[in-house]
Amino acid sequence: LLHESPEAARWATYAYELWLARFPTLGGDDGGWANGNNYFAVNFETLIFFPALFRRFSGTNFYDLPWYHNVGRFMVYTWPPGSVPDGFGDGVEFRGEPDERRLWFAELIGKELGDPYALWYVQKSLNGRNHGLEVGPVLAWYKARSRDHSVAETTITPRDWPQARAFRDVGIVVMHTDLADASHNLMVSFR
Repeated sequence: LLHESPEAARWATYAYELWLARFPTLGGDDGGWANGNNYFAVNFETLIFFPALFRRFSGTNFYDLPWYHNVGRFMVYTWPPGSVPDGFGDGVEFRGEPDERRLWFAELIGKELGDPYALWYVQKSLNGRNHGLEVGPVLAWYKARSRDHSVAETTITPRDWPQARAFRDVGIVVMHTDLADASHNLMVSFR
């Protein structure tokens, strides 16, 4: 409707300006999410849809923001593959390994930005499993528009990364003894 209705142009302008002014509402430049990992997942579709939509209309890459460049780190450190989440946020105590929606979001970020943290996260989490990740409507929309359906890979591993990370914008610190191997890892997280 954007070029068909004058009201649609106002709607698009409002959504664009609101998103730019408030994004990320629950994180800062360090890629964190203040409400915790469960609430973070509730926002995956919005975090994918709006930058893709605005890029389509403007030609500007809205994924090229500090938050997107760092969100892969947040995912790796606060909910490592083969592990449970950091313990912050409603319902995380009932969670096991990262779910498929989270992996699909990480893969999208990894491919969009060449983020080795996000790419390793997906690669390690899938661990040779079939990549038939189930997605919701917005994720499916994005995937349908993408020409690349291959599983992205990286050769970089957490052995090259620090074992601790502070996400100061959301007030979370996470420390690990072996980030690369959940079966040998002691994870300590605090606010």
